[in-house]
Amino acid sequence: MTRKLLSEELTEPSGVVSTGWETSKKLFQPGAIYPPPAHIPRLARYKRGRIIFDGRHPEIYDRASSLLKDTPHAAQLKTLFIAVNLMDILLTKPADLLTGEPPTFESGKGSDSREQERLDSIVEENDLTQMTHELVIGGGYRGDSFIKTYYAARADVSETEALGLDAPDAPLEPIIEAVPANIVFPELSKGSRKKFKAINIAWIDWIVEPGGKVIRWLTGNPVSVVPYLNVERHIPGYIVYERYKLEDRGVDTEWGVPVDTYTIGEKSRYRTR
Repeated sequence: MTRKLLSEELTEPSGVVSTGWETSKKLFQPGAIYPPPAHIPRLARYKRGRIIFDGRHPEIYDRASSLLKDTPHAAQLKTLFIAVNLMDILLTKPADLLTGEPPTFESGKGSDSREQERLDSIVEENDLTQMTHELVIGGGYRGDSFIKTYYAARADVSETEALGLDAPDAPLEPIIEAVPANIVFPELSKGSRKKFKAINIAWIDWIVEPGGKVIRWLTGNPVSVVPYLNVERHIPGYIVYERYKLEDRGVDTEWGVPVDTYTIGEKSRYRTR
């Protein structure tokens, strides 16, 4: 997994520059907060960047006003507001220039070699040119982009197996895919800004469980919709899969956009690979 490191930096009293990603313990465990408080400014920045990129400037007008209210420009905020979506142009153009003519990927073994043939296949099957275009744009307004590489079957046969049917053979192959930056939580090694001790991919699933105050329209049965946190923790040599029950703890609006927060409860699943 790679990352374009353009995070907001914080300066600690000791003078040591910190990204806010260093931690001496696991980010996700019972009693902790999701998303981790140190990552909330980053997640809020993603949301603000996407709002601006989409041209929805009035939605961040209040934040702009609060930032400029004590500056010489404060008076202008009351008289004129013109939104020009420059971010779209500034980010799309470099992405177009970078991938308009598809880049070449060379193995160094010659155009007729088996290595080059396999490399060309990996590039084509994973659509690396299109992915690069999307990562450049997304990384531009977020500041971060992540990709995940693994060796597995590309076809998902879980639904076939769930129905009790014989799943077709799915060959294993290299898979390279983008991961949404808002569900990636790196843990930097202590004293380093480039070395990671773990990379966490953590996202929420909403599971319908029996009992509760919500009445299903089809069956009339009372149910509850419960959030669960799925954690895919990448450490050297292993991938650890964990699942935790979540409890709602409110919405953080300190950074100009709403970020839902939860308290991590008991662990319901654990396995390694």
